[in-house]
Amino acid sequence: AGRDVNYGLSMTEVERLFQLLFNENMPHLQEKAFEKAQDNINLLIEEVRQEFTQKIDSINIQVLTEPDVQSAINDAVQGAAKKGEKIDLSVLASLVVDRMNDGHDDFFYNSLEESIKIIPKISKDLLSALALNYLIKNLTMNSTTLEKLEEAFTLLKENFLIRCKNITDTRLITLESIGAVNYVNMMRGDT
Repeated sequence: AGRDVNYGLSMTEVERLFQLLFNENMPHLQEKAFEKAQDNINLLIEEVRQEFTQKIDSINIQVLTEPDVQSAINDAVQGAAKKGEKIDLSVLASLVVDRMNDGHDDFFYNSLEESIKIIPKISKDLLSALALNYLIKNLTMNSTTLEKLEEAFTLLKENFLIRCKNITDTRLITLESIGAVNYVNMMRGDT
C-alpha cells in the first residue's frame, strides 16, 4: 500500500526502444548524417513525451509488446530520422501515442499504422492542404452571417492557409502517388 505499481514499459524504456530501433536501422550513415538523424529522433521523442503526458489515461503501455505496435513505432522512428522537422512531428507523435491505446478495433489501428507510414512522405504544407481540403468540404454553417463567415475564414487562414505555401497541382498529385488521396476526387469535391 502507498507504492506506485508500474506494469509494462516506463517512459525511459520507451525512449530506449526508440533509440534501439534507430541504431538498428541507421548503421551505415556517415557521422554528420548520423548526428542529424539522432537530433531528429530526439525531436520525435520529445513530441511523443508531450503526447504521452496529455493522453496518459487512455494509454495501455502493455501494447508495446505487440509486434504490430513495435512495427508502427519503427516506421515512425525511421520516418522522423530521415525527415526531421520537414514533416509534422507532432502529428506523427500523436499517431504513435494513439496506437498505444487499446480501446479501438483493427480498422482503426490499421488506419493509424498506414498514416504513420504516410506522414513522413508529406511535407507540412501538403499536410495542411490535405487538412484544409477536408475541412472545407465538411464545413457546414447553420446560421450564415458575415461575422460567422469572417470567423470561419480567419480560422482557416490562421491554421491552414498560412502553411499552404508553394502548393501546385504537381505537389497535390504527390498526395495521390503515396496513396493519401485521389487527386481527381480531391479537386472535384468527392474525396
